[in-house]
Amino acid sequence: MDSLSAPIPLARPQRTVYRIATPEPDRYVRLRTPTVKYVRHGPIPQQQSGAALFFMNLLRMAFVSALLVACGQKPPAARLATQQASAVTTQIEKGPKDQVRAAEQQPEKLDCQAEQGISPNGDFGRKKLWDGYEVSVEGDPNDPDSGCSAVIYDRSGKVVYNTSGPDILLDPSTGLDIAGDGVPDVVLVNGANGNGGGGSWELEVVSLNPQPHLLFSFGGNFPIPAFSRDSRGRIVLWTGDRWLGELQNIYNIPNAEVHYQQRAYRFTDGKLTEVTPEYRAEIEPGLFVPSKHEVEDFKASDIASGQFDQSEAADILNLLLQQIFCRQFDRALALIHQAWPAQDQPKLFATLKQESKGWNCPECENAIASWR
Repeated sequence: MDSLSAPIPLARPQRTVYRIATPEPDRYVRLRTPTVKYVRHGPIPQQQSGAALFFMNLLRMAFVSALLVACGQKPPAARLATQQASAVTTQIEKGPKDQVRAAEQQPEKLDCQAEQGISPNGDFGRKKLWDGYEVSVEGDPNDPDSGCSAVIYDRSGKVVYNTSGPDILLDPSTGLDIAGDGVPDVVLVNGANGNGGGGSWELEVVSLNPQPHLLFSFGGNFPIPAFSRDSRGRIVLWTGDRWLGELQNIYNIPNAEVHYQQRAYRFTDGKLTEVTPEYRAEIEPGLFVPSKHEVEDFKASDIASGQFDQSEAADILNLLLQQIFCRQFDRALALIHQAWPAQDQPKLFATLKQESKGWNCPECENAIASWR
């Protein structure tokens, strides 16, 4: 079947407004645990004596152990002994790879927020890394103009890397081997709004091998991207951003209807490279696909007179852009021909050609340049 006449897939039963491949979307927001009060309904049970509780717990342990043995599993006491022995063996057999894995599991949080006119605040401190390196995130709570800073020290206490800005965060991805050289890397987020209010940011990935240096920096708008492992164990940087740009203004699309398009990057051959097409199978299940009725309804609308559904326009454009970033150019063009009002297609093509110049995707820009 000709790709230009490929049918638009039917709608999914449940609409997904956007999908960001971030394992912890709220990890940069300071959480406050609410106080929960529990109310008991009914009479308060009488307290049992210490002896009665002892024998009751003894009977419970015997019953559970018997069930586990019957199911072919070790009882709690034996399992605990096995775990302790395994822990000792692991400690003895530790090597360089184990050191790297341990570095990837450091959960401690360091951050600093310094909003304009307000003294810096956050989780200041200094944290041990690996090979004698340490990192600190600090701010002067007595000076509203001091800002925030992050500093990396070597084993002698010498400063080997530093950065400053209004907001600094030691990213939880610190400890991942992003460079692929077998050594963990440090990830700092500079400019991120620690209160989750949005704004621009810049990732600074610092390699400590063989000497501390900036591996790469990557900037964008909120939300902050996330590193994760793919099915082959490679480290992938996932970003979610809104790329409609001028298209949103031209077609009066509300902010609530603007979705995030996903793009994926890996550090290969000494540079950060976009690899979004490789992860199309992971991206597509989260997309909202317009129904046949929605496509037909929008195709018949009169955009020139303003008689069209902005939500339908948003659905089509959001899907269109994700197809473009996945390098599915034939499908994207077919979507325009099938779903977009014919009288407005030249205007849409012209706007896409202009917007694509700011996508940092030469392949996308070249493909769109030939669209008619």
